[in-house]
Amino acid sequence: MVTRETSASEPESASDSGMKTEDQTMAGEFTPTATRGGNLVVCRPPAAAYAAPVFDAIAHKAGHQGLQLLVLAGDAMITPLARSAAGPWHAGGGTLLALPDAGRADTLTRDTMPTALVTTAEIATGLLARSALPLDDTTTILMAWPETWDDEAPLVDLMQDVPVKAQRILYSADQKHIDGLGERYLRKALVVGRQSTDPSPLETEIEVAVSSPDRVGQTVLEVLTGTGESGQQAASVWVATQAAEAPVRAALLAAPIAVELSVGQVPEAALVVAADLPAPDVLARLAQKADRLIVVTPPNGLPYLSRLVKTLSPARGLPQTPSETTLARQRATIERTLADDRGDLDRAVHALAPLLERHDPLQVAGALYRLWTATPAPTPQVVAPARDTRVPSAPAAGRGTSGTVRIFVTAGRKDQAGPADFVAALTRDLGVKPEDIGRIDVQETFSLIELPAASAAGIAKRLDGTSVRRRKVNARLERPRR
Repeated sequence: MVTRETSASEPESASDSGMKTEDQTMAGEFTPTATRGGNLVVCRPPAAAYAAPVFDAIAHKAGHQGLQLLVLAGDAMITPLARSAAGPWHAGGGTLLALPDAGRADTLTRDTMPTALVTTAEIATGLLARSALPLDDTTTILMAWPETWDDEAPLVDLMQDVPVKAQRILYSADQKHIDGLGERYLRKALVVGRQSTDPSPLETEIEVAVSSPDRVGQTVLEVLTGTGESGQQAASVWVATQAAEAPVRAALLAAPIAVELSVGQVPEAALVVAADLPAPDVLARLAQKADRLIVVTPPNGLPYLSRLVKTLSPARGLPQTPSETTLARQRATIERTLADDRGDLDRAVHALAPLLERHDPLQVAGALYRLWTATPAPTPQVVAPARDTRVPSAPAAGRGTSGTVRIFVTAGRKDQAGPADFVAALTRDLGVKPEDIGRIDVQETFSLIELPAASAAGIAKRLDGTSVRRRKVNARLERPRR
């Protein structure tokens, strides 16, 4: 049950009266700039609800011809952002496609391109490489929380083809990304919400309930049902924007206790449930005013919260089985690892690179998870092999290992080409089976690729004249050395 609702129109206490609500900030500061096509840097938590006003502001471009809006996001945020954009974009007469899967990208061409595309930078760069991403008419590119992306490297190539006059919008909660990407791609941009200094982590313990974006209302209800609070005790649910209000309001109709719904305004209550990720200053005020604060967060919000709060704990009373609790802890462990300094992770990624080139990364991740969670196997006994003193003979020039030959391709390190680029070109564009691709030797100005002897000549002929890293290459069988 909802007994009372507060919103931006109601005054707060004297200490809060100078604080603008999120909707007031949007309307007064960056919505006019977004509507006019100006560049924007918006410092907000990684949640799709905060991007809704920008989609409203640029929806007048939806009915124009060609790809008007390109939204780049991490895998987990593609669907929530597409849902946030779909309403205003379709109302403006446009078409929108969410593309989280590289497999689906293979069927997309310039002729089937919608007027708005939400995808990863990596997929967008792949489309661009095969001339399937028409950026000539693009009027807006939105980079959504790049700190949550798997890889930012494709952005460098992609931004070279974005029209100079295109509007650039950056959403981020990370100061390093705001400074770095802002200086590189968004000069003279309006910056909204930037903190003067990085906030110190809060000493107060805060509980978290992890929820997918489409279950926020249901998760809030589960939190309120499982809290064990007395029906006489005050409870409040806080949402950042009016756009995020509807699913929460609907869920609260079944709440077992009296609940006040607060839109933007920071409530004061024994129990406060934040249904959106709060900005750092708002989180501090929520923690100060609540006897108990529970934040409902998408999985990608955990690293953000861990930077702001010293002690995070799972929300008490949520209906979880022991196995679900274990899975939640394991996911949290992985999230914390991803949020830490990437120095150690880079070494691990380099070690996995050959596997990632030959297999689906999701399958590699699944295999690693299974190994991590499985009962440790007995340590195998290592038996030293007999020493072979024979000198192996070198393969004949122009030939690889037994049954293979090498083809010569005019792309190398100077073109920023790597093994993954050649594997992608051979498997995606030419239909070569991954298991038929042998060793790939990348030199400064050329590369040598081992292929089955029976089909290498035909593959080289088909590869000749195609593009690798957006550079037209020549390919032929390696010539024998004289």
